[in-house]
Amino acid sequence: MEHITELYNDLVERARRVPIADKEAWDDLVQEVVEEYRTEGVISDDEPTEDFEDVLSEKFDEYYQRLLDEGAV
Repeated sequence: MEHITELYNDLVERARRVPIADKEAWDDLVQEVVEEYRTEGVISDDEPTEDFEDVLSEKFDEYYQRLLDEGAV
């Protein structure tokens, strides 16, 4: 899962642009970004994307806390 940090940073950047402040929207964005990385060949078709999605989905609280700390919510 060498791409988790890259995926997370990309997710945070995109989520801030929208902005996303709820878990359901975050999970939708996670699926979109993971699929995009897979389609572009950044993530191999052989890698289980469900693992990436699970790990990144769990990072919503970390992302949301950053928003709170920055006063963005």
